[in-house]
Amino acid sequence: MTPGARIQASIELLDQIFTAWQSEKRFPADKMLEQYFKGHRYIGSKDRGAVAELVYWVLRHKATLQWWLEKYSRELDSRGFILAAIILRHDYNPGTIESITKDSKYSPDALSDAEKKFINTLVRMELTVPEMPDHIRLNYPQWLDEYLRASFGGELDAAMNALSEQAPTDLRVNTLKTHREKLIGQLQAEGFDCSPTPLSPVGIRLARRGPIFTSRFFKEGHFEVQDEGSQAVALLVDAQPSHRVIDFCAGAGGKTLAIAATMENKGRILAWDTSEKRLGQINIRLKRAGVHN
Repeated sequence: MTPGARIQASIELLDQIFTAWQSEKRFPADKMLEQYFKGHRYIGSKDRGAVAELVYWVLRHKATLQWWLEKYSRELDSRGFILAAIILRHDYNPGTIESITKDSKYSPDALSDAEKKFINTLVRMELTVPEMPDHIRLNYPQWLDEYLRASFGGELDAAMNALSEQAPTDLRVNTLKTHREKLIGQLQAEGFDCSPTPLSPVGIRLARRGPIFTSRFFKEGHFEVQDEGSQAVALLVDAQPSHRVIDFCAGAGGKTLAIAATMENKGRILAWDTSEKRLGQINIRLKRAGVHN
């Protein structure tokens, strides 16, 4: 894809997300990305990664971007958010943006005079400025302000800024089949740059995103993709082989699998969820992981 085509795909995808969020059904963004890419199979993996990264960045910084849009432009549409993002992230300068609207038939429409004025104003700005209220600068709902300050105190900025960063890709080692040191060596041999997670004793962190699902060791059930925070939650349950455990809101069963491993496939764990579709995904994962309790 050309740069212009990537920008247009990002605009289309963000528009679908915004439209869904305004309806009664607030679909999760990750599922909407999945549906979009299934409907546009010609988009290669690198292009999918670039489009997804930009769309997620906009969603994480939506309040800040909206502040700039309301200040200098009244168009709170997906195109306006994407234009604001690529200027404030310093991805492109105004001249480059004008040129990429002509780089292919899949590029965005040419900039209007109002849009040209808007991006030429923003190009002199930084993403955040002191005059922004904290909930705008740090991108959290205003009604949460007093609760977040009570929880984090002087660490509020650090905590909220961490939430605005792209999350790392973490793997959970399936201790029913292997151990961390062995799996790290095997993944490195496959070309994945990885290392132990700092907190979870069963976690592995990829240095960069990659096609991890193509790994032989994923197909053989030696690991699952799971963020370190979720791994920690499962470990804190401290489920023992003799216990009976219920995983409420189990979803697709990520924590169920993790807890089953700490139970050494003994005792009994029940996975419950109101979504039959999501819970139905667990069957394939159970078989791959060798979990039967």
